[in-house]
Amino acid sequence: CSCGDKGKCSFDEDGAQMCACDIGYSVKEVEGNKICEGGKLVRIA
Repeated sequence: CSCGDKGKCSFDEDGAQMCACDIGYSVKEVEGNKICEGGKLVRIA
């Protein structure tokens, strides 16, 4: 899986994609895929 260039991707116990983003980046869901994007401090889990 991929969270873009600014995050590390892993899977939780249920097999759901999780993104650990770099400082200043937040998780955004785009077309069903999670990706780390900058500019917003709002975290979408």
